[in-house]
Amino acid sequence: MTYTRVSDVSFVYGECRRKDPNAAKKPIKYNYAQGKKHLVAWFVGNCNTQSKREVYARELAKHIDIHKYGCGGKHSCPRTKESYCDTVLLNQTYKFYLSFENSLCTDYITEKLYRILNLNVVPIVLGYSNYSDLLPPYSFIDVRDFDSPKALAVYLEMLSNSDTEYNKYFAWKETHKCRRMPGPACNLCRYVQRQRQRTQVADVVDFWDYNTNCIDAKQFYHDMIAV
Repeated sequence: MTYTRVSDVSFVYGECRRKDPNAAKKPIKYNYAQGKKHLVAWFVGNCNTQSKREVYARELAKHIDIHKYGCGGKHSCPRTKESYCDTVLLNQTYKFYLSFENSLCTDYITEKLYRILNLNVVPIVLGYSNYSDLLPPYSFIDVRDFDSPKALAVYLEMLSNSDTEYNKYFAWKETHKCRRMPGPACNLCRYVQRQRQRTQVADVVDFWDYNTNCIDAKQFYHDMIAV
């Protein structure tokens, strides 16, 4: 049982599925940019990571305003008020959120991304997963699509200055629905109940080897930033 999709029992933090077209309602036009005064928010607790996300965020902050919550940031929102932080603070005042993973491993996507997808904020993802396989088109912005943090900042500024372009990142909500998943114990119970034939891994070390499943930060960033 691991977070990888090739495991017998995979514990994923969320999923996105296409809505039933027969049950789909006529879309209501809504301006997701309306009333949002700030660009980028980042809630972070782990300050030194394998992914070196803190280095990328620091470079990005040289070109665009980022409100950092935690790890020495100037802003704060208590964990005891998570509902307020999400539904009010993020949802109503920010256009983008840094959904940066702390590890660069295949299929490693934590709950923070699926939490943001349920809000009216565009997630900016940094990780080693194939997000296009898991998420609807135009539901996220991947840092790997840009040559540098500066190039990403220019793109975010463009979106911020055009409500039409910004709202394209919410069109997927008319056809798809994303949700956070229950704990891995539920997946394990369902697996046992289905009584599927057991899969045996000949070499567990190879299956769960860091060099096989993860990538070094220097390889990941290439020429984007120096780590």
